[in-house]
Amino acid sequence: MFEIIFEDPETKDKRFAFQNSWGFSTRTIGAMIMVHGDDQGLVLPPRVACIQVVIIPCGKTVNLSEADAAALDEECKSIEQRLVKAGVRAQADFRDNYSPGWKFNFYELRVS
Repeated sequence: MFEIIFEDPETKDKRFAFQNSWGFSTRTIGAMIMVHGDDQGLVLPPRVACIQVVIIPCGKTVNLSEADAAALDEECKSIEQRLVKAGVRAQADFRDNYSPGWKFNFYELRVS
C-alpha cells in the first residue's frame, strides 16, 4: 500500500515489504457506534444484541376475562420458549402496570 521497498541482503535486489495491521482500537468501536447509532443511541445488530426479540402481549383490557388473559400469557410464554429453543435470545414482558404502547417505546429506545 505504501510501496515500502527494501534491499534483500542476500541478492541485493529491491523488494517490496509485506505488511498488514490487525490493530483493533477504540476508533473501530467508535466507527461501529457511528454506523449503528441514531439520535436515540446505539442500535445493535441482532447478532450482537443481548435480546433479539421481545414479546409483548396485546389486548389485555378491563373487559378481558381472567381465563382469556391467562391463555394469552400462556401463548406468549409458549412462543418465547420456542424462540429460545431455536437459539433466539427472546424475552416476554408480562408487566401489568404498563400499557403495550409504553412497552413498545421502552424497547425501541433501549433494552435493559
